[in-house]
Amino acid sequence: MLWADGHQGTYDAHWLQERAFRGPKPEPRDRECSEIPLTNLWGRELQDKFPRVSFPEVLHDDHALLTFLESMEVMGVAVVSDVPCEKDQIYSFAKRIGRLKSTPYGETFNMQTRMDPNNLAFTDDYLDMHTDLPCLAAKPEIQMPHVIKQFPGEGGETMISDGFTAASKLKKNHPEYFDTLAKTLVDFVDVGIEDGVKFHICWRAPVIDLDVGGSIRTVNWHQMSRDSRFQVSSSEAAVKWYSAAFAFRDLLYDADNLAELKLQSGDMIVFDNLCVMHGRQEFCADQGERWLQGGYLE
Repeated sequence: MLWADGHQGTYDAHWLQERAFRGPKPEPRDRECSEIPLTNLWGRELQDKFPRVSFPEVLHDDHALLTFLESMEVMGVAVVSDVPCEKDQIYSFAKRIGRLKSTPYGETFNMQTRMDPNNLAFTDDYLDMHTDLPCLAAKPEIQMPHVIKQFPGEGGETMISDGFTAASKLKKNHPEYFDTLAKTLVDFVDVGIEDGVKFHICWRAPVIDLDVGGSIRTVNWHQMSRDSRFQVSSSEAAVKWYSAAFAFRDLLYDADNLAELKLQSGDMIVFDNLCVMHGRQEFCADQGERWLQGGYLE
C-alpha cells in the first residue's frame, strides 16, 4: 500500500482480514489467545474441592502463579494457604499480580470487631451474602481477605455463592424476574468515617448488569448498602422488583449453590467480586478474636 506521504507499507493478508469491516469478528481476547480457559459456573460441589495454592509458591514460582490465575479465570475463587499470620502480607501478594485498588476504607483494611463500627463487617454479626462496594462506579474486581487470626470457637465461617450461577438459573426458570433485575436501577450508598476522613459514596446500577451483547457482566448485590430511596415508577414496579429479588436471593442460598468453609489462620481466600457473593456466619467476639485483613486488586 502506498500512503499519501510516499511511504509504502506491506501487510500480511491474515492481519488485514482480521481488521476488515465486513463479517463477524472474534472477540479481542479470542484473537490474542485461543487457549484462555472458559469461566465455569459452580455450586455446592466446590465446597470440598476449593482450588488451593501455596503463598510461598505463588510468590516465587511462575507455574504456581499461572495455576492460581487459571483458577481465578475459570472458577472465580481460590484459597491461598501458608500465608504468614502477620499484617500486610497482602502487599507482596498483590505486587505479584497487579495493583491494589484504594477505596474509602484505604488500600487495605482490617476486619475486626469495633466498638463503633461504620460497616457490618466490623462486627461479629451475621453478614448476609453480598458483593463489595456496588456503590462505586467501578467496584473492586478481586478481593483477598487474609485470615491473620481465626475465631477459635463455633461461628465465623465464610459463605460463598456464584452469582452468575444464580442469575443463569433465574433466567432459565423465571426469565421475567431476570429481566426485572437487569433493567431496574438500584441506588447503592455507603456513608461513614474511616481514619478521620468522611465519605459519602453512591452509585445506581441494576442487580444483574449486562454487557452490550446481553451477557452477564457483573452482579450487584448488597442489601446493607441498598438505599431506602427506590427510583421506580410505581408501587407495582416495586413489588415486581422485590419478587424478583427474593427469587434471586433464594437461589444464592439454595443448598445446591451455597458453599461454606471455616478458613484457618494463615489462609487467604481470593475471589472475583464481580460475580462471587460472600458472607459470614455470626460469632461471639467476647469468646475470642477474629482478625482478617482485606484488600482489592484491579
